[in-house]
Amino acid sequence: MQKLKLKTATHHYPILVGSQILQNIGSEMKKLGLKGTIGIVTVKKVHDLYGDILRDSLQKEGFLTRTIFIPDGEATKTFATIEQILTAFIQQGLDRSSILLGFGGGVVGDMCGFAASILFRGVKFVLAPTTLLSQVDASVGGKTGVNHVAGKNLIGTFYQPELVLIDTSMIKSLESRDIIAGFAEMIKTGLVKDATYFSTLIAHQSEILALDEEILSKAIYTSCQLKARVVEEDEREIGLRKILNFGHTFGHAIESVAGFGTLRHGEAVLLGMLAATLLSHHLGFLESNAYSTIKEALLHIPLETKIPKMDIDTLIKAMLHDKKRVNQETQFVLLDKIGHAFVHSGIDEKEIKIAFKETLSTFTKMGL
Repeated sequence: MQKLKLKTATHHYPILVGSQILQNIGSEMKKLGLKGTIGIVTVKKVHDLYGDILRDSLQKEGFLTRTIFIPDGEATKTFATIEQILTAFIQQGLDRSSILLGFGGGVVGDMCGFAASILFRGVKFVLAPTTLLSQVDASVGGKTGVNHVAGKNLIGTFYQPELVLIDTSMIKSLESRDIIAGFAEMIKTGLVKDATYFSTLIAHQSEILALDEEILSKAIYTSCQLKARVVEEDEREIGLRKILNFGHTFGHAIESVAGFGTLRHGEAVLLGMLAATLLSHHLGFLESNAYSTIKEALLHIPLETKIPKMDIDTLIKAMLHDKKRVNQETQFVLLDKIGHAFVHSGIDEKEIKIAFKETLSTFTKMGL
């Protein structure tokens, strides 16, 4: 098991990464001095696979547990589901000393953290992410929230957990689409922060997608480590942390227009990264060799889903509701080289439309 500490100005907590470590979650929580009833937020599929291991570990250390099941999928990431979580736990007798535990993918983690941040004006929470995407991205950094009809993740809080426990062995139960979605987010981290990590991911793509335990665990740990260092410097996304949104301004619009749940978040981000790379090159920031290398790497990731037809003007309209807009201008994360990103705004709408059009056309030509 590997361990790293994430320390911000407001909080610090451990992130544990290893295989077959879910059975240790009770003892790890006890080591941190955590006490109180545990309110587990999960989905039935995850609970059926690993729920007994989780509860046995908690109960062995004397924790009383209560469990609520929420519907699976991005489309359920709403205020209505948050109200369901809060109502259930209040009725089950949780109080201000209780701890919420998000046991599932990024949707579960985001909603669990948001519920924890507002239940009794804030209770502690723990994350045990079960998807590759949530393990390398959503579980690290304290972003919580829900979607709105106007756009993705428009409502939420910054609220840090007490512990993140990443059991890499649970990834083996995922569908291949979920593995690919998580791998795309790992590529994003390399592109914006570490060229060597990006090259390692490309060199070992086949092993990672085949779930080679040793290589995958190292890659997950490195991704968490890189993101943790960014969050430590900029917890509330005022400056540096914005680079982690590479591909997301385009990707969130695509995800929204396609219909939440049609594309995995990581699949939409993959399309968004290609669009952002195209834009970086078209605007003269990214030289041709780097552009070609990135494009080839992104197109080599084997998407397994059909990309729905989307109207460019509708995508632009959806982008206007992106939460990263500042002073009525949409902010884009662009690249000037592999491993380094920056934020840029004031881009001509024609350039944005070209990036959308070329990206969707590229994937259509590939039969997706």
